Amino acid sequence: MSTNFYWKLPFPDEVTLPTGARYRYDSTTDDPEIHIGKSFMRTFSWAQQPALVRAACEENMDKVVFISEYHQPFTGREFLDYIKGSEYRTDHIGTMFS
Repeated sequence: MSTNFYWKLPFPDEVTLPTGARYRYDSTTDDPEIHIGKSFMRTFSWAQQPALVRAACEENMDKVVFISEYHQPFTGREFLDYIKGSEYRTDHIGTMFS
């Protein structure tokens, strides 16, 4: 089973993402501005630069900053624990995929 992860965003306005980028929400959840990546069988395919996401996790270890496609919230710490030991793929950074 695969799981997509997204920045947890308030609705419906322009927000500053944990990476510092400004984002105006629309309904396209695969948009690489809010799509963090996809976990599948111990592989994590990144939609964003891993170093920026890791930095945001480290600044928000106990704050919910991610949500899965199944609406499960993740703190920075929980997300880092979740992807720990995964093989990383970076060939999807900046592209729309799910």
